[in-house]
Amino acid sequence: MPVRGRFGVAQSDFESRQMVRFPAGSMLKLADFTRAALKVLVGDSSISTVMPYDLPQQRAAAVHTHPDQVDGICYVSRQLNDRKAVVVFDRAMGKLGAAAHYRLCGWTGLRRLRNTVCIDCVAP
Repeated sequence: MPVRGRFGVAQSDFESRQMVRFPAGSMLKLADFTRAALKVLVGDSSISTVMPYDLPQQRAAAVHTHPDQVDGICYVSRQLNDRKAVVVFDRAMGKLGAAAHYRLCGWTGLRRLRNTVCIDCVAP
């Protein structure tokens, strides 16, 4: 829960996580689960907030088997609902290229990210 508008995150959580970046590759073909398309397809934003994930997983499986053979789904982020998130299906791996892994605590953009999402590192 936030305290004075900020979330506390244990330093160990940052130290145990990695950021993965993919080089610019081929354009991904994504099913749009945002804005008006979301309303037409599933009705509301609960697609990215409902738990457990049984219903979102069923919808993702339906999109995966659709004849359009999209590479993944673009949806509204559950944690930052003014941002988009993407899930990529395994068939798109060839379009992504080789992943580069960075320790999150050593990533130069972490300070900017911490300011953007209002988090503070705290001792466990």
